[in-house]
Amino acid sequence: MGNILEGRSLQIGQDQIAIVEHMELLGIPFALQQRIRDQSFLETANETLKAADGASILYQQYSLLIIRTCIASKLTRFIETTKFSPILLSQFDQLLKQKILTLVRADQDTLKEIISLLIKLS
Repeated sequence: MGNILEGRSLQIGQDQIAIVEHMELLGIPFALQQRIRDQSFLETANETLKAADGASILYQQYSLLIIRTCIASKLTRFIETTKFSPILLSQFDQLLKQKILTLVRADQDTLKEIISLLIKLS
């Protein structure tokens, strides 16, 4: 067995392992504190929104595909494996919906199939 040392580390044999507040595996936080999980979601969501902004400037015709890929690869895995505040997902959905609608220059009630790209509705 190991011993927990005063310096917030675990000693097993000759090895010392630092005890940390949380861990990340493939970008997914493992933490007991809700604050850490919420902060990690906000950071991932902000990265996705930045990618959407960049895509709309550089690659207008492929920007919806890039947005969808960012969501599928990062946020979907995050949502499936981590508990965080549901209000954050709702706020992100609204921001992304506005970005997509601005991108395609459509009214809110005209392109339901594009709006369905959002995490909330998929």
